[in-house]
Amino acid sequence: MSVINDNLSTMTTTEKKYMNCPHEDWWICECGNQPDYDGFFSCKSDGTIVSPVIGGEWNESTFVCLRCGVIVNNYNLEIVGKTTKEIQELNDNYDWSNY
Repeated sequence: MSVINDNLSTMTTTEKKYMNCPHEDWWICECGNQPDYDGFFSCKSDGTIVSPVIGGEWNESTFVCLRCGVIVNNYNLEIVGKTTKEIQELNDNYDWSNY
């Protein structure tokens, strides 16, 4: 199994991590973020926020936690990565008129 280690910055062979989903369509990140707090947004595989347009830059399967940068596979809720500091900074300054 390939998943993220405890600091979510590199891939290791440990137990897979998943987003907490107590109700359908309601995620709670390990950082405490929820949809009605900082939220989760469509992103590229590296965590860069992109508009959720089918056929656009979005791969239709990944979302990023705006608070901590965790990247989640929408289909199985597996935590598949974490943004770099540079991408997190881009996301923090995202131009929401483009979303």
